[in-house]
Formats: sequence, structure tokens, C-alpha cells
Amino acid sequence: MLVTSVRCPNCGAPSVPGSPSSGTIVCPFCSTQFAATRPEPTEVAVPSSRSTTRGMGVRSALVAVAMIVAGAATFALARPSPVPHTPGPTSRVQGTSATAASAVAVLNVSAPVPAPPEQPATAKFTFHRVAPGYRSSFYVLGEVENTSPFAIDKPEIITVLLDGDGKEVGTDNGFATKDTLEPGEKSYVSAIISNPPAYSKLKFEVVARRSTFRMPLSENLRLLDMSVTRPYPGQYAFAGKVENGGRKAARFLEVEVFAFDGQSKLLGVARSYAKTERLEPGQAARYQVTAVGYPQEPARFETTVTGRSVD
Repeated sequence: MLVTSVRCPNCGAPSVPGSPSSGTIVCPFCSTQFAATRPEPTEVAVPSSRSTTRGMGVRSALVAVAMIVAGAATFALARPSPVPHTPGPTSRVQGTSATAASAVAVLNVSAPVPAPPEQPATAKFTFHRVAPGYRSSFYVLGEVENTSPFAIDKPEIITVLLDGDGKEVGTDNGFATKDTLEPGEKSYVSAIISNPPAYSKLKFEVVARRSTFRMPLSENLRLLDMSVTRPYPGQYAFAGKVENGGRKAARFLEVEVFAFDGQSKLLGVARSYAKTERLEPGQAARYQVTAVGYPQEPARFETTVTGRSVD
């Protein structure tokens, strides 16, 4: 079938097919008027219904392919550029291309591990002897050791009095002489048992508590010019001076004297305070400690001094 078409010389749009009787054509797009000329006929093959259906199927397939290709191109353009990854010392980068590798970070998330239960404070008491006190009272003497892996406060020693059948008939308590014990540190114990009932044997219990507060202790305290005298039989007097060699003032300067037998077993503890309320750095103060009632003649003495640091 032959179809005659005329194009507008101004915009190039096709005019209405056919030749108008007036010989003048008005462009329906730009309204330009021009004289009609008879162009060379253009032969356009108009397919039959069968070929038209087949052509529409092919055309639909081509359109679908074009849409897929366009969608893939759009996704590629919209996809952000990958950030270069520099592997760390223990990172491993794997890929299938010789020029590019993709790194995949794997985060292993595990359930939280519950904290282990807090270890209880422990201490061990070593009994040395019983020393007589006033009237029926007596002293329990010994040594306590901190067996915890952390510092503990002054341990408490509970003395349990038992009758002949092992029944508990009374209790009393005392404490270590040191306020705080570091792991493995020892302290002497002198616990008085006041007005005890009749008993056959003793049993001991130790109460240890984790240290939560430490009083600041004075450093570089020294004992000078110590002398030991015996004013009366069975009585000992210890005198001397406490010097503050530290950088801060000190208060509550306590002097303790420990007496021991030939086997280094404790015979008794005596204590007193220096004769000052506040000892400035470089100064010294006198002290005097009196001890009585040792169960036997002491073989040696140990003397210590402690104080609280103040600003």
C-alpha cells in the first residue's frame, strides 16, 4: 500500500496525508502555511494481521529486554562506590578477581559471661597461749594471718568456751592489733575474756571482712632512745621518743610493745600513746609504756609505732 506524506519546511513535522484541494497546507504543529508539492511516494509495508501479531510479540520482548538493561544500568549508577578497605594485621581479604577484592566483616556476638561470685575474705588464727588477767579474766594470745588475695580490715577473733561434753557455754571476742592487713600479712592478737563461766576447752572462729576504707597512715615514724626498766617485780617500763621523719604532721601516735618467749610465742601486748596531740615533721615527742603480768620472763621484745597522717 502507498501512502503520501508531506513534511513542514519549518519544523519538519508531517502534515495531514493527502493533497488538499486548495494547494496550501497549514502545519498543525507550528501553523506554518506552505504550498503543496507532490512528493515522491514512499512505500511502507503494512503487515498483515498475522505478521502484526508476531511483530508485536517481538517488539514487546525487545521492550522488556531494553527495560531490564536500563534498570540494571540505573542500579549500577545509583550504587555507591565501595570504600577501599585496608586489612589490619589479622584481617584476611578474599576475592575472585585479580584486581579487586571484597572484604566481609563477621561480628561474632556471644551471650554475656556472668561475673564470677566475689571471693569471701578469709584469715587464719594461730593460738599461742592463755595469759592470766584480773581475777578470773584471762587473755587469749596468738597471731592472725590474712589468707585473702586482697586487703582486709582488722580481723575479729571469737573465743568459744566449751564444757566437757563440747557444749558451748560462752563466747567473747577480740581483734588484731593492726587496723588493715595486706594479703599474707600477719598481726598479733591479745583478746581479753572477761568473767568467763566454767569451761573445759576453747575453740576459735575468725571473722574477716574485705577492706573498704584505709586510714592514711604516717610515714617515716621512728622510735629513738628506747630504754627498758623494771620498777617492780613483774613490771616492765618502756620509754623513749617518737620522731616524725615524714612530710606531713601526725596524730594518734600509738606505741605497742610485744613480748615473746624463746620460741617466739607471744607473752603479752602493752600499748600507750606519745605525749602530744599533733607531731609536726622533724619534731619528736616522748612516750612511756608499762607492762605487767607476763606469764614468764620474756626472751625478747618488739616495739612498733603507728600514727594518722594529717594535712
